[in-house]
Amino acid sequence: MAETYNVTMKDRDGNVLNPSSTGEQIALTARNGVTQTDVQKELEAVHTKMDGLLTNADAMQYKGVVNADSELPTTYEPGWTWKIGTAGTYKGHECEAGDLLIANVSRADADNADTDFDIVQGNVARPVSGPETSVAENLAVFDGENGMKLKDSNLSVTAMQESAKKAHVILEHGAPIPTEELRADAIVFEKSA
Repeated sequence: MAETYNVTMKDRDGNVLNPSSTGEQIALTARNGVTQTDVQKELEAVHTKMDGLLTNADAMQYKGVVNADSELPTTYEPGWTWKIGTAGTYKGHECEAGDLLIANVSRADADNADTDFDIVQGNVARPVSGPETSVAENLAVFDGENGMKLKDSNLSVTAMQESAKKAHVILEHGAPIPTEELRADAIVFEKSA
């Protein structure tokens, strides 16, 4: 329970504001082993506790807009968040204007790493996702009807090029038709003499 004291109210120069006015001054109850005379220490203890609560709550703290990787500090806490103002590479992440960069660890200007940050894309209207694995140089096709997912077509660019060559051929006038290389539905174009 807080203690109270009757006091006379005065201005900063010591002049009594109203001779008949008195009020109650509330004394802080000592907490965290801090005595009443250590008000500054008590306030610092409250501040430290609040910082811990925010960190434990995984609260994001907006720190402003950055326009270059070099504008990010080397000392940061989890949840500190910056909005990307100019597209570029920030802490190893390709970012566009409007994305958010969020610190995920505490650093005090030592052992800093690109993995200390997570990126949240802020401007993706219709993201498209793909399979977990695919074959290099294969064509991608839509998987489903919503246009939001891709899959591997199992058709390579090279195979498609070869197939196109066998679908039609342009021959010089009088040249033999290479029927063994053409598909049954191939179209042959012959240049006039």
